[in-house]
Amino acid sequence: MASKEEPKPWLLRKQHWNPGEQERRIRLFPHDLENNAFFYDYAGAWVGDEGDWRLVISNRRDATDAVPDVVEYYAGQDAGDSLIVEDFRALTIVELHDFHRVAKNARNGRTFYDLEPCEGRWCRSCELKIPQVFGRQSHWSMTPAAADHLLNELGRVSRSCASCLTGAIQVVGLTCAACGTVIAGDDVVDPADQQVAAPCRTCGAVGLSTEVLRCTPSAQGPGCDAPRWLDSAATPWELELTVRAARSPRPFFDITAASPASAEIREQLLRPMNFDAFLGHMPLEEQARLLRRPNPFGPEDEKRLIAQLAQVRGMRRAA
Repeated sequence: MASKEEPKPWLLRKQHWNPGEQERRIRLFPHDLENNAFFYDYAGAWVGDEGDWRLVISNRRDATDAVPDVVEYYAGQDAGDSLIVEDFRALTIVELHDFHRVAKNARNGRTFYDLEPCEGRWCRSCELKIPQVFGRQSHWSMTPAAADHLLNELGRVSRSCASCLTGAIQVVGLTCAACGTVIAGDDVVDPADQQVAAPCRTCGAVGLSTEVLRCTPSAQGPGCDAPRWLDSAATPWELELTVRAARSPRPFFDITAASPASAEIREQLLRPMNFDAFLGHMPLEEQARLLRRPNPFGPEDEKRLIAQLAQVRGMRRAA
């Protein structure tokens, strides 16, 4: 049986996600968790205008020596800020929603399939009975400042009340889980210290205490009346998050809800995307086409670029 053809780099780059005003439920998959490399670093430039933005990948990010790069070539010539090469960080996400597998035609006439969100009750794709799947894998690329904000948000979520994600949880007492008698209250400095094998003075049950929680106001909000812990065993990569673009004056984006992962995701979506395949470099001709400028390099430069990048990636895998 022939192996399944790998998606083209341009199609993988198109699978780009950004938070919008509407809340979306997602899961995060770090780039290389084993080596604590949560993000994949690369560089590029956004060019175009409203409705026709194009991401042009820079080749210089992966190589210590100078490599042929159309983006850097023209960035060095342009006056002002007309072409700016920026650093980006990417990680894999899975959008936890229903999507339709819609057939589309590429410029070369070939058919490819794109996953488009189901629009619910008035969905045209549903009317046309276009096949539906749950979950879509995308890459979330962001600036280093936005990546730092994401890590800070994940840290905040792990410390917040799971009901509202704005208040801070405090343990203010202990009750007997068997009969409800108060074992320890606000007058105890650390109620957790009272979780000992002492019998309840009312029913005699031993070691069956339940925490009394309070959700207190924080800088993120007023808290709530339904305090509960988030699953303490869940890491940020084992949570389902609800994310939206931040509302002024907050920067970047907000995580508005979190819960332990429960949605069934197709096995092929559980692996991080191979970013080297589509963010690691871009052929010189493709760079020039997206920039809509002449390619100042020749075929030998393209060969040299591929050889240099292959050497760098080989050294990185061996490290």
